[in-house]
Amino acid sequence: MTNDPFNFFNLPLLKHTPKLDYLTLLNILGQPAPPPRKTLLTGLLEKEAPAPSKRYSSEEIADEIRKILRDKWETRDGEKIPEAEDLKLSNDGVKLDGTVLYADLVDSTGMVESKTPEFAAEVYKAFLIGACRVIRNNGGEIIAFDGDRVMAAYIGKSKNTSAAKSALQINRVVVDANASLKVAYPDTAFTIRHVVGIDTSSLFVAKTGVRNSNDLVWVGRAANRAAKLCTIREENYATYITPEVFNVLAEEAKLDATTKALMWESHAWTGMNNIPVYRSSWYWGTF
Repeated sequence: MTNDPFNFFNLPLLKHTPKLDYLTLLNILGQPAPPPRKTLLTGLLEKEAPAPSKRYSSEEIADEIRKILRDKWETRDGEKIPEAEDLKLSNDGVKLDGTVLYADLVDSTGMVESKTPEFAAEVYKAFLIGACRVIRNNGGEIIAFDGDRVMAAYIGKSKNTSAAKSALQINRVVVDANASLKVAYPDTAFTIRHVVGIDTSSLFVAKTGVRNSNDLVWVGRAANRAAKLCTIREENYATYITPEVFNVLAEEAKLDATTKALMWESHAWTGMNNIPVYRSSWYWGTF
């Protein structure tokens, strides 16, 4: 006979015993009652979130929204790329002419679902550190991260050439990163792929969010189209720019330095009613 309280051989012989509940049965067996159920579930159930320092009612939130829609904007022309501390959370905006670059990994979702978290994180880190170094090398300012992609802005007289050079140099970084990846993981068939999109336009910059948790929003065609361009997926092409960018490129970002071959080709953007854009499969030499 075992000491298992749930072994029916341990039960005393009871005739005409009414149906027993669990606690009564344990008492008959001389076993202690278990702790309360909520103690048994400690660590399994989510704890209630701590109360915020101030709780806003739906009416208070509606008042804030009405204030945004009612208040006049204070705007000024920007001479540099603004930072968060340059703007207020009220209707305060900066206007400037700028070029926006988006660089995005291709199929990062598939990578995350099929590879280890450490492998995926290494690819994210490798791609983003390379893109960020190149952007800053060419005078760009990193203005946002969105998961596996980075957004940058360029201003000044050479903003379009600087952005296009950045894109071709990011292509070079990815070529080198894939070579390093093969050394670190010789058995993997995975290859880092990416797309860069670039456009230029007037931009309007404002601060959004709440106190101690906010960011800048970049409003304008360049921000929108650059983001959309980097969603194009075509084999061998990693860079897409609008005609407004292409038409003002300096020769160093338009023609190969040795052969003087044009590094860009005209292309119909099917995802945007076949408007013309330029695409490139070229990458920069060592830099």
